[in-house]
Amino acid sequence: MMTMPSSHDIQQDASSRRIDRLSMLTLFLVAALFNALPAAEPLSHQDKFAQRLRERHTGLVDGQSLRIAIQIVAQNSSAPERSINTWLDRRVNPDTPVPQIELGPTRYGSLVAIADSVGCVCYPVDNCVVIGRPAWVAEITRGFYRRSEKMTRRGRSDSKTFDLRWPVLTTPTEAIQLIRGHSVQNSLETPTLAQLPHDLWPATLLRDISPRLAEWLVAGQFIDVAESSRIDLPFERSYRFRNSKDLIDSLVQVDPDVSMKSTGAT
Repeated sequence: MMTMPSSHDIQQDASSRRIDRLSMLTLFLVAALFNALPAAEPLSHQDKFAQRLRERHTGLVDGQSLRIAIQIVAQNSSAPERSINTWLDRRVNPDTPVPQIELGPTRYGSLVAIADSVGCVCYPVDNCVVIGRPAWVAEITRGFYRRSEKMTRRGRSDSKTFDLRWPVLTTPTEAIQLIRGHSVQNSLETPTLAQLPHDLWPATLLRDISPRLAEWLVAGQFIDVAESSRIDLPFERSYRFRNSKDLIDSLVQVDPDVSMKSTGAT
């Protein structure tokens, strides 16, 4: 006797394949970017971060809050150094219940599934996974890399990282002050302290993070992004590395719909 799958099962299966494809494609691009950086660049913390994202992970979430679901995947109490930094959009309710979903096959795949279940997306920015509204995540990512590239062209580096921690009820102004105490460079054209709205934030720990990224994450919580203002625009990034044809062929195998082009030598 053959049992036909329900429309709900078919939708879940299609959604699962889409999430798996998205997480695989993102990780492939992250790994390619890390490998493409000049040999002189310090790669240790990025490499470890990418490895943590690729770690095998399975499980089930059913009714836990968004905050708790993210913590289940990102935190590692037995090995704190293997925890994954995450940053949640303040316009997303962290107490939103996550419906029953299967996690995996990797830790990053689990974060993608959790975000997708509440209408959000996630994307790794340096060594932190940013989670939130699609337009906001796109703007945070775009803004950070645009400003970082500008500062790099000016010869300003920000390679020294630190563990950023603040207690519950910390304000954005206090968070920025704490971050700037660890920075030897100018900020990423972020708002002045007087421009930051008053807010009270939960206790936070971001491990091995750069002051440049940390300050942008705090300031980015107050970016005014219309829901459809950016997400419909293509997100383009350019990377320099050898054997680009081989990489493009591999990416097409992961996602046949990906649009890429190469210029110059291959």
